[in-house]
Amino acid sequence: MQDFMGIIMTMGFLALIVGIVMLVVALLKKKNKKVSLIVLGISFIVMVLGAIGVGVTAPTETASDSSSESKVATSVSESDEMESSSDELDEEYTFDSEVEEESSVPAEVNIADYNTGITYDNLARNPEDNEGKKVTLSGEIVQVVEGDDYTQYRLAVGQDYDNMVLIEISSEQLTSRVLENDLVTIYGESRGVTDYESTLGGQITIPAVTVDKYEITGKAE
Repeated sequence: MQDFMGIIMTMGFLALIVGIVMLVVALLKKKNKKVSLIVLGISFIVMVLGAIGVGVTAPTETASDSSSESKVATSVSESDEMESSSDELDEEYTFDSEVEEESSVPAEVNIADYNTGITYDNLARNPEDNEGKKVTLSGEIVQVVEGDDYTQYRLAVGQDYDNMVLIEISSEQLTSRVLENDLVTIYGESRGVTDYESTLGGQITIPAVTVDKYEITGKAE
């Protein structure tokens, strides 16, 4: 738009010069000056309009360019902020995952902490009082139920099938499979009691323990 108004102003300026020349010639030859004056007036008006147009469009285009540059800068800034936010989210997510993995397997188990003297009878008779407390139990594995994240076992404490406990060991702790008839010692936390259905269809309630560490001590004969 600015270029177009510049062309009009230039044409008006040239026409103004032509009008002046025609007026001078008319004066020298004493001819009719009316046509020369008309050309001169129109040329002057065109030149003035062109000059006004150039002055008006220049600030507008400058403002438009400035606005475009501002939008580009804003877009770049928003993009940088989004990338920064995404990186922060990735870092937070990675940090949380590491915490969860570390919490599923105790980094170090002090066996002495589990020698609390709590027996199978304590767990069976007073499950609520002993829930969350550390225990040490030994016995024979009589059933194995394997899962993706955890494997559950029925443990006959002291190899007494009347003293059954459900224990759970996370997959991260299992360096090798624990099998039926294995003799084990476990160090874990009481989780109260749990129910399961017997082969005769009856409901049986037994203590439950989450294992923090275990040892295979032999094989039942």
